[in-house]
Amino acid sequence: MKRNNLEGRGSQKIIIFTEDKKSARYYIRDFVKSKNFSLHRIVIVQPENHAPWGLWEAVQSAVKQKFVFDDKHKRHTVLKDDIFWLVFDADQHPKIPDTFNSARQSKIHTGIGFSAICFEIWLMMHFHNRFSQFPNYDALRKSPNFRTYFPDYDKGNSDVFAQAHSTVAEITGSIETAKKYAEQLRKKCRLANSADTQLYTLNPYSNLNLLFDAIETFFGTKKLSEKEEIIKNLQNGSLTI
Repeated sequence: MKRNNLEGRGSQKIIIFTEDKKSARYYIRDFVKSKNFSLHRIVIVQPENHAPWGLWEAVQSAVKQKFVFDDKHKRHTVLKDDIFWLVFDADQHPKIPDTFNSARQSKIHTGIGFSAICFEIWLMMHFHNRFSQFPNYDALRKSPNFRTYFPDYDKGNSDVFAQAHSTVAEITGSIETAKKYAEQLRKKCRLANSADTQLYTLNPYSNLNLLFDAIETFFGTKKLSEKEEIIKNLQNGSLTI
């Protein structure tokens, strides 16, 4: 059985390989800060090949070589029980099915934080749950709902987490709201699709709530065996609708 044993957690890490070097990375970083969790235990990596399949290859390479460099080029030793997540969007990337299939079949236990059509659908979930299908990021960015809540949004802005938690049109954004709406959308997708539907074919969609639940569990106060089981289930859950 694939395991992430959380005993001796003082040295263990969650290693997150991201397609997006800007918005998603900034958001994850500031989420960790907002919870007063240790940033030393969250390693965020954007490999040279940061398409979805490149992220998966980077995980395999990190495990084989036993080290990884974070976005500030600091070297981190990869322990056998470190926890792996990939974070990427649909956005017309190739080999997404191969990435999911390989993650399911591999002995390297890995979760996938996936959004369709792009990460910004997760940002919209902080404010409301009326989502449309978008062909690409530009279409979503120009949509009235997105422009209402993120009028000055740019992928280079480092304050994306703060923007998602600001007050706009008398509504205050919240990650708890985003988690709730993401799970509601996932349940709706399950009901509307057959059991063999692959989540990467869905639009709109996001399961980033599972990643943030995993981070909170990792730093939580439950018994280590309970944490292990919860995180494993979140990783497994991220690979299906």
